[in-house]
Amino acid sequence: MHPAFTRATGIARCCVLGALCLTGAACSLQQTRGTPKSIDVPSGAENSPADLYIALAAEYSRLGQPEAALKNAEKAITADKRNFGGFYMLALVYQKIGETALAEENFKRALELAPRNPDLRDAYGSFYCTQRRYPEAQAQYAKALENPLYKAPWFSLTNAGNCALGAGSSAAAETFYQRALTANPKYGPALYMLADIEFNRNNPKAAKAYLRRYLDDYLGGVFTADADTVQALQLAIRTERKLGNAKGAETYEQVLRDKLQSASAPSSGLPTSPSR
Repeated sequence: MHPAFTRATGIARCCVLGALCLTGAACSLQQTRGTPKSIDVPSGAENSPADLYIALAAEYSRLGQPEAALKNAEKAITADKRNFGGFYMLALVYQKIGETALAEENFKRALELAPRNPDLRDAYGSFYCTQRRYPEAQAQYAKALENPLYKAPWFSLTNAGNCALGAGSSAAAETFYQRALTANPKYGPALYMLADIEFNRNNPKAAKAYLRRYLDDYLGGVFTADADTVQALQLAIRTERKLGNAKGAETYEQVLRDKLQSASAPSSGLPTSPSR
C-alpha cells in the first residue's frame, strides 16, 4: 500500500469524508480544510417535511449519537418517502457504526430516488472504497463525474485518486489528482497528495512546489493547529530537510511549534482587557 494512502483520510477527504457530504446540489463541506466543521443536508424536494428530521439526524451523527441519528432518519422517511435524504442519512450512520450491509441497502434505496445525484454517487463510491471493493468504488466515482451539473468534480476525482492508492496504483492516483487540479487548481487535498507522492518517489523539488501551492493558495498562508495543516507542515519540514535546506525546515518547525503551543494553551475564559 502506498504510504500516502494511509494519510489520505484526514487530508484529502477520502472515503469517510466524501461520504459525509450531504448536499443534494453541490458538496459544500468546508473547502479550506480536510475535516468538515458542519454537515450539509440533502433535500429531495423543496420544503420537504423530512428536512428537519434529516438536519437533526446529521447533527446527532456529528455529535456521535448514532441512535438518535437513526431515529430521526427514520422519521424523515416516514415524513417523506420520496426524499432520498432520509435513506442517505441511514446509510451514512450505518456505515459509521460498522453495519455495512444496512449501509449498502440504504445507499441503494437513496439511489433509486436520486440516481443522478453526484454527491450520493461519490459517497457510495467512498463506502465501497472503505470496503476495499475498488472496482465498484471507481464505477461510482465515474458515474458521479458523468453528471455535467456536478459543481465540484474535484471531490470525486480526489476520492478516486485516494481509492486508486488504496488499490496499489499510484500512477492512476496521480492521474486523478492531476485531473482534480485541472478542475480546481487550488484544491488543497489533491495538491497535498501529489506532494506526498513526489516526496515518496524521492523528488523533493516537485514535492516542495506542490506544498507551496497548498500552503499559499489553499491555506492562504494562514496556519492553524488543525490536523490537516499540521500534516502539511510536517511534510514541508521533511521536504526541506531532504533538499538540504536546514533554514527552511527550521522555519516550518517554528511555525508548527507556535501553532501547537497556542492550541494547547489553557484559556482563562475571561475577556481580554482593553489596551490603554
